[in-house]
Amino acid sequence: MSGRHMTEEEIVGRVFPVEEGPAPIPIHQAVCPECQQRVAKLREAFLLDRGAVTGVVESLPGEFWAAQRRAVLGRISELAAVEAEEKATPFPARFTRSILHRPALAFGSLAAALALVAGLTVLRGGTETGPPAGVAAVATIPANGASGLSAVDREDDELLRSVDSVLSDEESYEALLPEVMR
Repeated sequence: MSGRHMTEEEIVGRVFPVEEGPAPIPIHQAVCPECQQRVAKLREAFLLDRGAVTGVVESLPGEFWAAQRRAVLGRISELAAVEAEEKATPFPARFTRSILHRPALAFGSLAAALALVAGLTVLRGGTETGPPAGVAAVATIPANGASGLSAVDREDDELLRSVDSVLSDEESYEALLPEVMR
């Protein structure tokens, strides 16, 4: 081979010539298979992009596609088998079966849980007379002002009582409404 390989610009110039008419082929491209391949690859990509080779995929025989499908599915099966072999289990194999496959163990566990709840209920006495679950206890404050309250609580109590008395008067409540609603 004589000379250097063609640059990217020279290859693009061969595929997309600037001047009109046929351009002479450089001597290096005529004898260098690597440069010929690079020019052919770019030309093929350009033609493929322009749709010049439309129908090539459709012209492939059905046997080709069937072989392609078998090869892909075979490779997927191989990878799935390898993954299944390499898969680690977090527990030893004897503990991986469900507890529902062992009814005696399931009923034994249930009985133990019920015995624990019953034992705790008996030990705690179960005779508490407090408010039912979910009901908050409400403190009752004497109307005359309890002496056991702090000064802040007494002020809050007085404020609530005055708001209650204002709202109990129907005339005061009507004064809060706009003229349109009266």
